[in-house]
Amino acid sequence: MSDHTELKRLLDACRAENCNGPREFSKAVGELFDVCTIETIAGLVAENERLAEDASSRAIRSLRGDCQVLVANCDQHKADFKNFHRSLCARFGYFHDDIDWQRDQVSLEEHIATQFSHVSAENAALRSQLETVQREAGRLKAQNEALLDAVTRIMHSARLGDPVFAIACEVVGELSAAATDKGEQS
Repeated sequence: MSDHTELKRLLDACRAENCNGPREFSKAVGELFDVCTIETIAGLVAENERLAEDASSRAIRSLRGDCQVLVANCDQHKADFKNFHRSLCARFGYFHDDIDWQRDQVSLEEHIATQFSHVSAENAALRSQLETVQREAGRLKAQNEALLDAVTRIMHSARLGDPVFAIACEVVGELSAAATDKGEQS
């Protein structure tokens, strides 16, 4: 890279704010043209082209391209999230503000949490009902087992004869199977 200090000084002298009138400006421009030959201009153009094609410039152009891709990806993610927000609003009965939807995030979260607190209360009530039903099923199972034991003792002590005993055993088996099935269903 060439040293262009003198050329920069002469260009700076040509600026209107640095000149005290037309004569001084004309003199500064004349001095600039005295130094600025065709070869100087051609050298500056060649240097500019070479700098535009060096590794740094290629890296800068590549980074600019990468930045454009990142901005496009960011815009796409923002649009996707906005659509997600819109679908959440629709699903949970909340008004979607198309302009201030980002500011509205906390309100939507609170709205959803409120809805789930009602669901949690319903779940707790259902759990309590289920526990009651399970306790009652356990109580009924215990009663069935006690009845089966009583029937079995009566059959053994009554000496009803083989045919009656066989029928009683069959009934006891059916009662036992029914009690087991009901106990497993609860």
